[in-house]
Amino acid sequence: MLKQLKHWWQNTRPSSNTNDKDFQQKFSLYLQEKNIQLDPQQQKAIPKLQNLYHSIQQKKQSSYCGVYLWGGVGTGKTLLMDAFYNTIESPKIRLHHHELFKNLMNDLKKFKDSEYPLEASIESFSQSVKLACFDDLHLNDIADAKLWQGVFEQAQKNNLLMIITSNTPPHKLMDTPGYREKIKPLLTMMQNQLEIIEIDAGVDYRTIEDNKKIHNHSALLPENHLSALYSELTKTPFENFSPVSLNIQNRSVNCLYNKEKTIFFTLKQLCGTIRSYLDYLELSEKFDCIVITDINPKILTNPLSLQRFIWLIDVIYDKNKRFFIISNQNPIPLLQQQNNPNIKRTISRLKQLFGE
Repeated sequence: MLKQLKHWWQNTRPSSNTNDKDFQQKFSLYLQEKNIQLDPQQQKAIPKLQNLYHSIQQKKQSSYCGVYLWGGVGTGKTLLMDAFYNTIESPKIRLHHHELFKNLMNDLKKFKDSEYPLEASIESFSQSVKLACFDDLHLNDIADAKLWQGVFEQAQKNNLLMIITSNTPPHKLMDTPGYREKIKPLLTMMQNQLEIIEIDAGVDYRTIEDNKKIHNHSALLPENHLSALYSELTKTPFENFSPVSLNIQNRSVNCLYNKEKTIFFTLKQLCGTIRSYLDYLELSEKFDCIVITDINPKILTNPLSLQRFIWLIDVIYDKNKRFFIISNQNPIPLLQQQNNPNIKRTISRLKQLFGE
């Protein structure tokens, strides 16, 4: 491992610069602690990340505003971002893009007296940190695109440096022709102002046994395991569910059962009715374990319900929550038949969560 790392550094930008050595030492240590070996596609990002490190440490304006890592699911984009994030001691923040949008919308209350509350919220955020890492960027509607445009423009104004990960290159974000034309200036700006690096060796590392970080606290279980799971999670004997409601995003949401940090839903309750990713973020804040039963195929084949399920898995995976699906049929084959640009990411994450 040490010999391999030394070879990488020698083939990036050899220098006696203290910043170079500092970056190399911290980055190498992170990889060693995680027992990670970078593939050639991942290695090619190192020089760009090292340049970004220089800009942050030397507190000088960069000729570009960050690095955009894109590629297929499970190819190591988030791994690289987190390794870099670990090297930085300056003010920084790491957010899944859903969290970013949620935080900005919540901050609007603080700037309600401003002429342009959203712009003031974004500017406040961009001035408080030197590095912002945004994981898993994807734009599904024009509202998200406009919000992201505000973030990107304010980042440039305030010399905020960014690392962004995505399954999609900038020019293909929002793969809907009518909408894409409306945000073409934003996409062009991203293409010109970011170092675009494709990270994709054609391997989904989440599906390779030796490299998977299997969440042994998550599983796909047959229906006859429900009572045993209930008893294990709640430390009480199983009783028939008596549906209850809780307050999420100032709305009443029905569930089968909740106790302390564990909650049970049917798939219809969680994804079959009107929800946003903000609902799932709040659920992840209130609960450490989410269980879904009654996997109705009609819900997973409905485009709106499917999108909610994708948001749910994004949040569960990013927040490392315990997650169980109770079903006699594995939902993954059904998901593989669905037409959604983000479905591959969801399937990859489910496979890792369930150790498949």
